[in-house]
Amino acid sequence: MMSSKVHLIKAMLRFLIPVIIIGVGVFLARTLIHTGPKAERRSPPPQQALVEVITAHPTNVTVVIRATGTVVPSHQVRLRSQVAGQILETSDAYQEGGFLTQGEMILTIDPADYQLAVARAQATLTEAEFQLKVEQGRQDVARREWELIGDADQSSPLQRELALRKPHLEAAQAAVQAARASLDQAELQLARTTITAPFDATVVKRMVDRGAYVSSQDTLAEVAATEAFWVEVAVPVRDLARLSIPVKPGETGSAALIRNAADSSDRVWTGSVLRLIRELDTQSRLARLVVAIPDPLDLKSQSSASATSLLLGSFVRVDLLGTTLEDVVVLPRVALRDQDSVWIMTGENTLEVRPVVVDWKDETRAAIRSGIAPGEQVILSNLGTPVPGMNLVAAGKPEKTAPPQGVSGSP
Repeated sequence: MMSSKVHLIKAMLRFLIPVIIIGVGVFLARTLIHTGPKAERRSPPPQQALVEVITAHPTNVTVVIRATGTVVPSHQVRLRSQVAGQILETSDAYQEGGFLTQGEMILTIDPADYQLAVARAQATLTEAEFQLKVEQGRQDVARREWELIGDADQSSPLQRELALRKPHLEAAQAAVQAARASLDQAELQLARTTITAPFDATVVKRMVDRGAYVSSQDTLAEVAATEAFWVEVAVPVRDLARLSIPVKPGETGSAALIRNAADSSDRVWTGSVLRLIRELDTQSRLARLVVAIPDPLDLKSQSSASATSLLLGSFVRVDLLGTTLEDVVVLPRVALRDQDSVWIMTGENTLEVRPVVVDWKDETRAAIRSGIAPGEQVILSNLGTPVPGMNLVAAGKPEKTAPPQGVSGSP
């Protein structure tokens, strides 16, 4: 009996001891949780985007309209022979790239045949003038004979003209005029044996050489004027109002700065708008302007023509200087956002999206007429997700963090 009670007690102890240990552990854990110090919970500081800003200042700016084009001569002609013959002499400047002054001899065709033609025409004129004088003498004789006859009242007008040899006189006078015309023609042909430069020019192509035989209408040379080169540029129609375009002779167009796109010397030529071509480009629908560049080869300047001179066929960049805009805020083009708006960093270092009135813009700049006050900070940086009111900090300035906001507890 006693042994069964002992076994029962042992079995109960084996069950109760683990339960008691677990209960004590749970009690101690709950006690530690409820009686331990509570950790302070803090809310994270607000995020601030780092941006680059520029301060707005009103100023005056000249509108610059950028375009490109190819240099062409203001005048380019092919010189053709008007007479036939052998080339006897050529100028030293008659080389491709050579320079000619107006009236300078380029080449000479053998004048011998034309000199003989002048001599023959001169002799014919002398003979005709002699015959005219003889006929004038016969006129005097015929007049006296007519007066001696005394029956002028009974003669017809035709008989009177024949008796006084009036048709003979007219024929002699016509012969003199024809002889003079023949002489003028012969002298003109002789003068055409010397080919001269029609204007200050450079030789673009040389077609013949000394000793060659040329016929009438053969091309001898191709020359281009050096006084000025032209560049045809295309600009948007809306930009024409920004430019001064000559309409009447003597008017001066907007200034232009020309740079050779392939030249690393940064040489700049000055020119001006010469005229507007009164037809849009059929493909681009842009307006076309002709820009004149005076003395492009430096022939009239103190320095002689050099490798930096502007060459025909060069592809150039042209900056057309238009009207001056007054009291505008000029910003880098990147500061202008969609729908003509800008991002402003307010005095509270927050983002404001503000619409503005754009007076003019190009690829690099934008002139703002209104919408930005002097001294305001305009954001240049791009923001991934711009949200009005978001916190900002300007690059180069210490970051301003908001004070911690949270709930503190006591143990």
